[in-house]
Amino acid sequence: MNKQAHIAVRVNPNLKRRCEEIFYRLGMNTNAGIKLFLSQMTLYQCLPFELTLDEHNQDMFSDEKTVSLVFNVDPDIKRKCSELAAAAGLNLSLVIKLYMVQVVDKNGIPFPVISNERV
Repeated sequence: MNKQAHIAVRVNPNLKRRCEEIFYRLGMNTNAGIKLFLSQMTLYQCLPFELTLDEHNQDMFSDEKTVSLVFNVDPDIKRKCSELAAAAGLNLSLVIKLYMVQVVDKNGIPFPVISNERV
């Protein structure tokens, strides 16, 4: 049996809705978009985008009203991503929120997607 690890993130409902719309346009759901990000984090061995929070998108980062998102991922990916986030002085939940803000800000995936498959 393939074990999965859970990642729970509380996000602003507006951020969730806007990410869902963007991921839908890209042909994926939010779960797939987050898993793509986590896999890219492990391949890049760092956060694959610049950490920014501009004034115009701070409202999406607000925790006044939140909804919960739960993702099931490979335990090794969760561990590696948690370690990378900790090395940056952050927790994984915050890193996922920052990624979601970047998705909305860039209106798409905020980094070049690379594959770990052998050609």
